[in-house]
Amino acid sequence: MEKIGKKTQSGKVLFMGIDVHELTYSVSLFFEGEELLNQQYPSDTKYLKRILDKYSNFTICATYEAGPFGYGLYDWLKKHGVNVTVTPPSKMPVAPGELVKTDKRDARRLAQLLSGKLLKAVTVPDKKKREDRELIRTRDQLVKARRRIFSQVQGKLRFHCLPIRNKAIITKKNKDSILALPGMSDSLRSSFKLLLDSYEHHTKQLGVVRKEILDLADSDAYSPAVKVLTSIPGIGLITAISFLLELPDMNAFKSNEHVGSYLGLTCSEYSSGETQHQGRITRCGNARMRSLLVQCAWKVIVGDGAMMKFYERVKRRRGGKRAIIGVARKLSGRMRTVLLKNEEYQAGLIQ
Repeated sequence: MEKIGKKTQSGKVLFMGIDVHELTYSVSLFFEGEELLNQQYPSDTKYLKRILDKYSNFTICATYEAGPFGYGLYDWLKKHGVNVTVTPPSKMPVAPGELVKTDKRDARRLAQLLSGKLLKAVTVPDKKKREDRELIRTRDQLVKARRRIFSQVQGKLRFHCLPIRNKAIITKKNKDSILALPGMSDSLRSSFKLLLDSYEHHTKQLGVVRKEILDLADSDAYSPAVKVLTSIPGIGLITAISFLLELPDMNAFKSNEHVGSYLGLTCSEYSSGETQHQGRITRCGNARMRSLLVQCAWKVIVGDGAMMKFYERVKRRRGGKRAIIGVARKLSGRMRTVLLKNEEYQAGLIQ
């Protein structure tokens, strides 16, 4: 691309909206409120390169929606000097009464909203962080898959009126007991064996991925931060490394309250005039991280007197469920604080 001077930068900003699909890119270009291009191309960056070359004397700002195709396009556009915004689909403004939706219209709308500075942006982690956090997400997928198999085994036992019930996990003893039950046909026994073998396989896979996660937490890139986070009562290695990988750098948050808001731990609000109403938490952001923090909140109130006092105070006014959410929200902020200060947690400190 040609080098753009300061005068050119301030006077020529081109806005590009890209509607990304597996087989196609729909591209819309806006300059000073006028659409210069609205075209669909095969999903190959060589077509985007032709557009960039054609408008190389412009400063180009591009946007596309976050989705299943990841951030490869983001990396490519950044490499070619484009200012890129990846916007969350859930935060896209919706025009009332708009009943026609096409890829070209979506691209046009993205470009228009970008030119009007009306789009929210997701924080895009670097490539290493994106790849490292796949270990955490793979572990979560294996846990869900194993839990689903567990429920299927329980369902079959219940359906066929068999006496064995497993309350938590399926152990080798439980497996042998199920397969040794008298009166089962060969078909039913084979069904149980296939499910139980699959459960055992997922258990072994979880052991492998856990070791990989612990090695990652002990690496030079994450070890200092993990050490600081695990100084907080109730925060273990899995929660600590998940917090580091799933959230942006703590400097991206203006305050501790913004961390709780990012994780959806703040109350929704519907207020007008003199009427004020606060509802349930917003539940935006990473649901798995939010769940982990709520679990850790029960531990931190045991190990930190100040947190316990906060919990009891809120519990008297709002109830136990709201109180523990408040503790989780406060905990997320304290995790930010210890990371920014690079100091171990001080129990009993009131903030």
